[in-house]
Amino acid sequence: MSIQYVPEVFYEKEDSPVPEVLLHEYSLDKEYARSRVHLSRNVFSMLLEGQKELHLQNESVQMDSNKIILIANGNCLMKERVAPKHGYKSLLFFFSNDDVEEFLVKFSLNYKADDILLNFPNRGFFVIEKDAFINNYISSVQLLLKVNSHSQVAMLKVKLFELFYYLFEKEGEHFAYFLRGILGSRHDTTFKKIIEGNVYSNLSIEEVAFLCNMSLSSFKRHFILKYGMSPGKWFQIQRLTRAKELLEKGNVKASEIYTDFGYENLSNFSAAFKSIFGVSPRKVISN
Repeated sequence: MSIQYVPEVFYEKEDSPVPEVLLHEYSLDKEYARSRVHLSRNVFSMLLEGQKELHLQNESVQMDSNKIILIANGNCLMKERVAPKHGYKSLLFFFSNDDVEEFLVKFSLNYKADDILLNFPNRGFFVIEKDAFINNYISSVQLLLKVNSHSQVAMLKVKLFELFYYLFEKEGEHFAYFLRGILGSRHDTTFKKIIEGNVYSNLSIEEVAFLCNMSLSSFKRHFILKYGMSPGKWFQIQRLTRAKELLEKGNVKASEIYTDFGYENLSNFSAAFKSIFGVSPRKVISN
């Protein structure tokens, strides 16, 4: 699967660098497979129609049009889900780490790294519920899509700081901690946290390696050193053990959960289950 480099893929002027701040209206009329995305900038993703599925290192989130999300730069996996009759539409507002630093300094919000770690966990995203202000804000920003490029950049910078300051007032210090974290230790998330944060996801080994910023071959070598077995075998054991626990409770059937553990059909799930535990999923339920 190829990597999408964003926002570069959206910028039409190939002979010039991407502006410091960039606004892009993004739409789809049909769903595509989950994409590997490298964000070279931070971005506010303001959903207007549809849903977004997002995986960042050891966390995942489902978004709908009632929320906006701030995603820090780095590698992530995305899938957009179209809304019936409306497709998928979002407004993407990209900005750099320099913009973050300028805002924090200008408004005296430069928290120390130790304070961040004590008060707010490292995360790759920050979710905000829409309210009247944010809805009006989105409408006002959309108008800037019609402004010429030179004036647009200056005006977007003002609008970016407006949103920053509103979210600081709305969300309190947690938002300032998140912004400061973008500049600090977010990328120091350990290999182990990424792995164990995705134990029960349905991500492929290749996708987990991508979230670790490693090639597949390097990922496999590093994994075996840490866990003593191949990643495929380790993930299979962990996920099927969890599936067995659910089946033993008697509240679900194998046919209801096999997709949750990364299997495309019940037959493959049952065969893998029996290879690990020596019995079929149906036998576990009957016992």
